[in-house]
Amino acid sequence: MKVQIEGLKEFNRTLRKVNSDLPKITTRAHREFATEVRDAARSNARALPGKKKFAGLIRHSAGQNFGAVKLKASHPAAAGWVFGSLRFRRFRRWVGKQSAVDGYGDFGPAAYAVGPAITREAPRVLDQYHRRVQQAFRQAFPGGS
Repeated sequence: MKVQIEGLKEFNRTLRKVNSDLPKITTRAHREFATEVRDAARSNARALPGKKKFAGLIRHSAGQNFGAVKLKASHPAAAGWVFGSLRFRRFRRWVGKQSAVDGYGDFGPAAYAVGPAITREAPRVLDQYHRRVQQAFRQAFPGGS
């Protein structure tokens, strides 16, 4: 599941022209934030009855343009547990495989355990992300402008 920020790709392209270290800072920030959301999702998963074994299958990844929380679907029931099912009644209702943030910070349908973690962590993560961008600019342009 990815939280996407519109214009980030173009922003990073511009940053590379100014200072090659700035995009590395965004990658580190994405990795850190994805790790925090992954940990919150794992905590949610452990709280669900009978689902503790699936908590370890919730992973994270990050790059210059994204931070993601993923499912390592090595167990046959993992996808049904995380996303629900249209076919099998033992799982909750199907919610789909993606959750995106629109321009106003609203989330669409999201996976069980992962979705609530994203919804709960998003305001804090976006605020910290904004602070990181400001910090990167202060480092790149110590004199201002």
